[in-house]
Parts: sequence; structure tokens; C-alpha cells
Amino acid sequence: MSRGRTDAHAARGHPPGRPRLRLAHTPRGARLLHDGHLVSEILREPGPTHSLFDVLAACALALAPGPRLALLGFGGGSFLAALRAMGGGHDVRAVDRSRAAWQAFRRVAGRCDGRLTVAIDDAARWLTRQRRPFDAIVEDLSLPVPGDLVMPPVCFDPLPRLIARHLQPSGVAVINVFTPPRAGWDGHLRRLLLPGQRAQVVHLADFDHRLLLLGRRLPPARSSARAVRAALASIGSRQSARFRLRTLV
Repeated sequence: MSRGRTDAHAARGHPPGRPRLRLAHTPRGARLLHDGHLVSEILREPGPTHSLFDVLAACALALAPGPRLALLGFGGGSFLAALRAMGGGHDVRAVDRSRAAWQAFRRVAGRCDGRLTVAIDDAARWLTRQRRPFDAIVEDLSLPVPGDLVMPPVCFDPLPRLIARHLQPSGVAVINVFTPPRAGWDGHLRRLLLPGQRAQVVHLADFDHRLLLLGRRLPPARSSARAVRAALASIGSRQSARFRLRTLV
């Protein structure tokens, strides 16, 4: 995974056709590749990926108050390896359109799963059907297009409203945001906000992404950063010293 717009999500979320996936085994598990690009680092045992997946997991673990977690965009389960390593025993309800990625995870991953249910479905349709609210919702969808990677239109409408509707009052949403327009990042991020939400932004030194944290009761940014850093340090993730967090005004 390289600096810049990472290929880590090249077949995630809403692929425009059947994904061409290949599994390449590694000493720690396997890498899931799509046309040569890294989709996920699937680990046999819980542990750090040293990537933005660690930071996604740390934000959910450190800032969400309860165990019920929705993951929109499961891919190969890299998020889950980091979450379980941090001690997150969450009941994870995940959705993804790629059945092949889910099957690759099942073949490789060992003790990373814990309480896990994965649905092969459209994220918005799946979330609409959920009857119980979540303590955390992690949104990590992407759409590969020729020569680039973009956020699917569903990320901007209707997912922000659906995510807010399906969060506990004290819940937190963690959204992976990328491919900003020329106008810049803040306007891009504010497209995902609803009235009454507090928002914080995680800047990643190694990736051209932002992680947007949304909730009605987010702690001050300094407290959020300290809690996320401690969660990352607890598993020895190199990302513990490779991010900064600020309030989105």
C-alpha cells in the first residue's frame, strides 16, 4: 500500500461487474488482489495491518460507547483483524457486494471473526432494513473506475441520512472519505454532514484519505485523538504516530 490514493479498496463496495480477484498467500495470511491492486490484507490472527484499516478500527473502538457495530464495505476483513486485536468484541454486522472477497476471508482468517454476520447486498438497501440502532457505523465503500477510485454516489445520498437514523443517540459514525474535488477537502467532507452532528476529521500521513467522525456527543478533538492513539499503540500499529485529528468547524 503506497502513499497517495491507496489501492486498498479497489474492488470494494459497489464494483461495476464481476471482480477479478486473486489470493496471494503471505507469512501472516494472504493479500486479496484485484487486477494486481491490493484490496485487503487478510490476517490469520488478529493483529495490525499498519494501514488506514487500523485507524478505522481504532476510531470505532475508542469513540463508540457500545458493542453493536455496522460495517458498510467488508471487503476482505482487514478492519476486523485490527478491531479484534485491540480487544474489540463487537457484534459486527457487515455488508458487501463482493461474495468472492467474503469467501476469501473465510478461507484465510482464523480467530479474527468473533461475532460476525456478513450480508451480500447493497449497503443502503441493507441498512434500511435494520431494525435495531447501532453504537458505531463504519462506512468504507468505494467504486473502481478506469484509472481512478471514487466514492459511490450512495455515500452522499442516501447513506448520510440512513446512517444518522440508524445510530444510537450516543453513537459514532466513521467514514472513509477520498477523491476530493478541486474545490478541496472541507466542502467534500461537509457534503456528508447533517444538522446537529458534531464532526471531527482524521488526517493520515501515509494515505490521501480523510476519516470523518460524526456523532451528537463526540468528545473534544484532543480527547478523541488521545483515545485513538492509545488504541493503535496497544497493538503496535505504526499508524499510532502517523495521524492528526481536528474538529471540522
